[in-house]
Amino acid sequence: APLEEWKNMSARICTLSPFTLAQNSLHGSFGKSGNLAAVPPKAATIGPLEVINSKHRIDHHGITVHGTSTAWQRFITRLVL
Repeated sequence: APLEEWKNMSARICTLSPFTLAQNSLHGSFGKSGNLAAVPPKAATIGPLEVINSKHRIDHHGITVHGTSTAWQRFITRLVL
């Protein structure tokens, strides 16, 4: 049942964790300065329902760490596959 419940979750607004806020504050769009006040505390998400029902899907591995080819998105893609 938990897997079926998860598959039916749709888009929503969620509150970001303090760790996510801190990490996002280091991105260029928020000044790369660690200014937590500049980061929106909530995010719009898509759910598994939208992904499962989509005709086409694409992964984008664009966020890197310290200019390397390391990207957390690759890990998520491997989990999905």
